[in-house]
Amino acid sequence: MHKSHSNIFFTVVLALCLLTASTAFGQKIENYEAERERAFQLYNQNKLTEAKEILERLAVSNPHDRDVLEVLGLLIIAHSMNIKEAAERKKERVRGRQMLVRAKELGADSNLLKNMLELIPPDGSDTEGRMSNVSEAEDAMRDAETAFARGDFPKALEAYGRALKLDPQLYEAALFTGDVYRKTNESAKAAEWFQRAININPNFETAHRYWGEMLMLEGKLDEARDKLVEAYILSPYYRLTNASLVMWGERKGLRLAHPVIEIPTSVSSAEKGKTNLTLDASVASEKEDGRSAWISYAAVRSNWMSKKFAETYPNEKQYRHSMAEEMDAFRLALSSVEQQTKDKKIKQLDPSLARLKRLSEAGLLEAYILLAMADEGIAHDYPAYAKANRDKLRRYTVEYVLTGGGK
Repeated sequence: MHKSHSNIFFTVVLALCLLTASTAFGQKIENYEAERERAFQLYNQNKLTEAKEILERLAVSNPHDRDVLEVLGLLIIAHSMNIKEAAERKKERVRGRQMLVRAKELGADSNLLKNMLELIPPDGSDTEGRMSNVSEAEDAMRDAETAFARGDFPKALEAYGRALKLDPQLYEAALFTGDVYRKTNESAKAAEWFQRAININPNFETAHRYWGEMLMLEGKLDEARDKLVEAYILSPYYRLTNASLVMWGERKGLRLAHPVIEIPTSVSSAEKGKTNLTLDASVASEKEDGRSAWISYAAVRSNWMSKKFAETYPNEKQYRHSMAEEMDAFRLALSSVEQQTKDKKIKQLDPSLARLKRLSEAGLLEAYILLAMADEGIAHDYPAYAKANRDKLRRYTVEYVLTGGGK
């Protein structure tokens, strides 16, 4: 069973593993700035073991240097993957996470730091440590990661290739091979291996994203778009797929956004079986723009909270916000708009309702709910919908998100 795509990112971006954890604590570093610069140069050159040794000393000398603490925390977590003894591995992951927490307290705010804090629980537990159930392939991957950390790319490629022969469905082996070629500026070979990873599992976002980022940096923005959109719809709630797509938009000079649909109502649960319903005063105004349709929307949502969710999802123990609830509420609101239009009560339709109507007519209302309105409850519905409707999610992203919310 392969690791999740979030853990794949964790393995790649952290440069995987280190050889040793040597430290030298307790001494003030006189040439701090020079050593700091050297540590970051080594880190950028993928000489991670050497970088970590210096950063360990720097962190003790100056425990308030957020950049040092951030990179060191990432390298400590990466190094932990090489520790065979579970308790020690967990201890190092906790130490690395604590470094990241302290860096965040000092103002560090990178996407990588945020994702690591999400991925690594406070107790340092790691339930997805293996990449392959074939022990020889797993050993080969560890060899490859060690070589990668040393900057020995030829040896890393040989070991990744060996792992893939032993386990032909090992997504990470193909992905990381492509990543090595990406780092050595061999884009044609990198693309070939990213495609091989996608062939192994087209539902992981990482190969799509890495390929798209590579094309974007090469200035091939139109080609990059398709790859980055694919990564986004495969994992829309993942910070890095969003960040990559936003970066693409910036390079194209585009502002990415969802359609603006302002819903002038709110519904919240009260005591069991009851809800609190709040309507903006404009909903009840005499303005002939159809906004009274939102009363129907609120009524449906109130009904879902009080009883319909339990009837629709009898196997779920407690209420959650769902795509089905929003679809039901939006449909009744649009039905009200249709009736008001027939009765000639609308002179000019409210812009939010007009956008909602266009999305519905295009068959993209579910996509809007899942991508623009998602909370923890709605996100629960994404995998099943995406499995059968990737084309609609793709259309919505291209036609609306990449055009600043649609025309």
